[in-house]
Amino acid sequence: MMTVVRPAPEGGLQPEQAVRGLCREALSLRSALDMDCWISSLLGQIWEQRAAAPPVQELDQTFALGASMMEQVARYGGPGARLTLHAVASLDRGGLGIRCGQLAQELSRQRLPRWARTCGPVTLSGALIATVPDDGEVLFLQASGGGRIVHTVSVFVDLRQGGIAKHIALLEPIGVWVDEAFGPDGALGAEGVPIAPDRASKRIVEAIGRTDECEHPILGETFVELRSFALARAGSHASASPNAAWLN
Repeated sequence: MMTVVRPAPEGGLQPEQAVRGLCREALSLRSALDMDCWISSLLGQIWEQRAAAPPVQELDQTFALGASMMEQVARYGGPGARLTLHAVASLDRGGLGIRCGQLAQELSRQRLPRWARTCGPVTLSGALIATVPDDGEVLFLQASGGGRIVHTVSVFVDLRQGGIAKHIALLEPIGVWVDEAFGPDGALGAEGVPIAPDRASKRIVEAIGRTDECEHPILGETFVELRSFALARAGSHASASPNAAWLN
């Protein structure tokens, strides 16, 4: 039975122009991978406001901060509204994603692009880990599926900051760059060691959780926009409780 998340309370409304602009941006998307990256950037902006989230008990902070805006998108209901909601539902694994899935169904008369209608689950096809002495480790997770081309998410875990995830990047398939990245003359100056995708996923989720708990982390410039993307790729494959801290 599907979990039903209650609608957000009134308040925190966005200007109508901003809502319409968001939906117009959705209409410019051309693939499921583009959609994931686009909505991850929006969710990252919400994540940055987490310190201002109202006290919540059963619901996560992303829901508390973002649900009112998504309710606005649903009430607007114009071109791109259903796709915007569908995008959040496809990527966010917390209460906001569930609520957006419900709202998207209410706009079922609004047709999604073909690539969004065939958008399905992502599968993992490989993972590597590279340890940089006295610095940290880099985890690489290769994924594809649901209409998405093969791609790799890399997460740098900074040991000097207590093991937080500091950098996140979206790369080509592992086979494209593996020879240039690893080895004594490689860009990383370290060896890439194969690791089980489930294990890599769990380590990524844990590292991002430590970042979330850190008050003033020093982060790479793409961390915020790709945080939700990395969690979506790793989260469904990591053996973490649905109430784990990284969901907040």
